[in-house]
Amino acid sequence: MVQGSRRTPYTVQVQIDSLLDRQLEDIAKLCDQRITDLEQLLAGKFPKELEELFTVKGQGLFPTINEIDFDCTCPDWASMCKHVTAVLYGIGARFDEDPTLFFTLRNIDFRLLLKKTIDQKMDSMLKNVGKTTSRVLDDPDVFDLFGVGEDNGEDG
Repeated sequence: MVQGSRRTPYTVQVQIDSLLDRQLEDIAKLCDQRITDLEQLLAGKFPKELEELFTVKGQGLFPTINEIDFDCTCPDWASMCKHVTAVLYGIGARFDEDPTLFFTLRNIDFRLLLKKTIDQKMDSMLKNVGKTTSRVLDDPDVFDLFGVGEDNGEDG
């Protein structure tokens, strides 16, 4: 509802198309194992690493012009009257406060997406338990790296 110059407020509707299953899968892949980035969203921030998630034309969370419809009960003939603009401004302010609302907008349960991402990360970590990697240094290498001799029990 938006109060205009008339006595009764105007009713504004903003309709956003749902995402296709293929688009939902692509978004889930973009979020795959990005727990810290999703945590930043929960904190009200837009992490640079997830920019693609929002902006990929026709595939991101941000709707294209063809995926959004406006309607207002005012007598203005413009498809985007000042009342629709006011509502969109209010929606934008809410997105600034809580970026996870982009997921709600596109009918994606953010909590389920986050849980799936955490589960995938845990599965990956559990698969790698006990595996050695070339990034781990042996004890003698650590001493050489920092230029310190091994403690051989002598005071020095």
